[in-house]
Amino acid sequence: MATAVDGRAEVLVTGDRDLLEAADAAPLAILSPRAFWERLRLGLGQGDQVEFTLEDGAAVLRPVPPDDDPFGAYAGALGTLADEAAVVAWLRDLRDARDDDV
Repeated sequence: MATAVDGRAEVLVTGDRDLLEAADAAPLAILSPRAFWERLRLGLGQGDQVEFTLEDGAAVLRPVPPDDDPFGAYAGALGTLADEAAVVAWLRDLRDARDDDV
């Protein structure tokens, strides 16, 4: 595990039961080969969540859709800037800068 941590690995794939049992306390993700394969198959990255659903009597593992965009509440808060000149003017105003500072 030290080599994986020193090498800044995102995940350690192992069949070692002791390492798998210590996964919750580890500084990186520790997965069994099967769990790693499932995450790859589903296109999941580190920190992504999954859910089990029933479809036609079979349990199916699916990625949990991400929450709404955390910045969505701020959409449009600045208004619409018509063109590049409007953006530059807005930035100058923010910086309280002279014309040649941009």
